[in-house]
Amino acid sequence: MKKLFLVPFLIYSVSAFTMECDPQVEVSDDIENLLTGVKEKKRDWFAASEEKVLKAPCRKTYPDLATQEAYLKRVAEGSPTKQTTVGGVQLEDSPIMIALYRDMVGYDDFNEPPEESQNLAAKYSIGPDCKKVQCALGKIFGDKRAKEMLYMKQKFGINISPFTKDSRQSFNESELGHIKKAIMDFPPHLLPLDENRSCTRLHKDYTLGLGVLANATITFANDWNNYGPGLMEATVLHEMAHNFGSDKKIDESKDWLAASGWTQKGEEWVATKDNFVSDYAASNPHEDFAETTVAYRYDPEKLKRLSPEKYKILKDKVFGGVEYTNAQMCQDSNLSVFKGINKIKPGLASFNVSSIDPEMKKKLMSYCARDSLEAFIDRGYKPYEECIQGAIALELAKKQLIKDNPSMSPETIEANLFNKLNGKSAVEAFGINFPAAKKKEIADYSQKMMDEYELDAFPKMSTYLEYKNKEDYCKDWASEYSYQRLSSLEKNINNDLLLYKNGSKIAERFHDKCIRVQKSFPKFREFTNKDYSKLLR
Repeated sequence: MKKLFLVPFLIYSVSAFTMECDPQVEVSDDIENLLTGVKEKKRDWFAASEEKVLKAPCRKTYPDLATQEAYLKRVAEGSPTKQTTVGGVQLEDSPIMIALYRDMVGYDDFNEPPEESQNLAAKYSIGPDCKKVQCALGKIFGDKRAKEMLYMKQKFGINISPFTKDSRQSFNESELGHIKKAIMDFPPHLLPLDENRSCTRLHKDYTLGLGVLANATITFANDWNNYGPGLMEATVLHEMAHNFGSDKKIDESKDWLAASGWTQKGEEWVATKDNFVSDYAASNPHEDFAETTVAYRYDPEKLKRLSPEKYKILKDKVFGGVEYTNAQMCQDSNLSVFKGINKIKPGLASFNVSSIDPEMKKKLMSYCARDSLEAFIDRGYKPYEECIQGAIALELAKKQLIKDNPSMSPETIEANLFNKLNGKSAVEAFGINFPAAKKKEIADYSQKMMDEYELDAFPKMSTYLEYKNKEDYCKDWASEYSYQRLSSLEKNINNDLLLYKNGSKIAERFHDKCIRVQKSFPKFREFTNKDYSKLLR
């Protein structure tokens, strides 16, 4: 039985969300029992074999470096240049590039950065002549890797910097190549991942646990690259799938639990049906979801045979009708979506923002939440206006889809469209280009939406003391304590994130606004409702 230790028995994470509860199999009897159970149930070790992964249809090529450079240039030119210092590094770049830099080196306004990312200016000789983000990151990681990191973070929401956490090291070129391939195996509407999702490799002296190659925080162990390229890529796809399962709340949804009869008893999950694509999928609903996603992408016929119900859930609620059963199915969205988008294009010139009702307005802010955060701080942030264009196009396309396909489920319609635009313009998301006059109209409307947000925020910034001068009043009025009530607003900007990561920036901006308006008064007085409109922009 000693030879059994050579069998790769658990390659993925045991937990969804961000927990790291690694599986522990410590003695040979446990391993023998586990293998016996697999043999009796005739399950595979992996959701898809090496051959199935490598020969799967619809595997797309990752964009080349020239394409990445052109994309980053558009991002950098999105808004006026700002100056700041991050960890001793002097930067002069667009706000979005500076935000990417801060994410890459582990700095935010709340937490102490990891030890590895401190004093980078001195460690890598980043002088005042290197003020662009690409230059600074190039000094640290090399020019090519810096561009790849920035592109992957902005385009796909995946941060591969080793400086985001302690005890991490950079991926080598081969490992990064497998990550790229796995990313391209998802349809584009599933990306980017929400917020700043770290994807890292443990330092060689650390481990995740016996037999564990990765966990749901997208952290890879050192044994990960001991397997074939197909299984490495399946591991990446599995861990990314955990994020879709939790973000969309599918892996504990009523339909998903019913597909295998999952019930929870204490801290344990028990299933009444044996329809799993691998033994690891039988661990709990979260691993079931991630493993089933791997099978859907790389071995769909196997999944159809074992569980048609799960196949349909993934098809409708995750992949948006996109299937991978043969090479003819390699469109990223089904034909009805393209027909719907093409139908709305002729009417774009006559679109009027006055047709936007309250429900649609709420959707626009929700789709563009990340860019709305940036616009709240910097009202000249152009990607926000471009994202609103994309969100309007999305809503128009959705209405056309509903009209043309009354039997299509709401979940399928949502999954087919870019329901997480995260900065995509209408051109990037749908190939839609509004006429210049409409772009101006939408830009004005997007700024009015932000005006409404700010006007709702100002009265909630209460003060409780009697003030005798303008400076003290403005200092307290704009303090983090006084405007934490922003969290009570319901405008679909993530207020918790807004305060968590950008508190000091917002305080400075509001303080300057307050002083500007106070100087217009003959003498100090507290603001009234009539004064708040003077604070805009």
